Amino acid sequence: MAYDLDEKVVAVNDRGLHSSRVQDPAQYRKTRTKGRIPIDRNCAIKGNNSSSGKRIYHVAGQRFYEQTGISTNKGERWFCSADEAVKAGWRKARR
Repeated sequence: MAYDLDEKVVAVNDRGLHSSRVQDPAQYRKTRTKGRIPIDRNCAIKGNNSSSGKRIYHVAGQRFYEQTGISTNKGERWFCSADEAVKAGWRKARR
């Protein structure tokens, strides 16, 4: 069919629907369950408990931000601002 050829041309040239990159749903769910993606994009500061029990928050761009997961059942949480994290008793990560 002519439509099939048209769709292949569009896909090869990254046009229309094919111009955006979509994350694999299984990867998205796996990442979400580990607490690495904020539920609200405006609240992307990660409040994490360190292995020594210290409350530390991480902001995007810091060394361990991407690998830090949030486990709400351990008292960890997301913050919308650094001021909010400090007022709640968390300190900024040093790296």
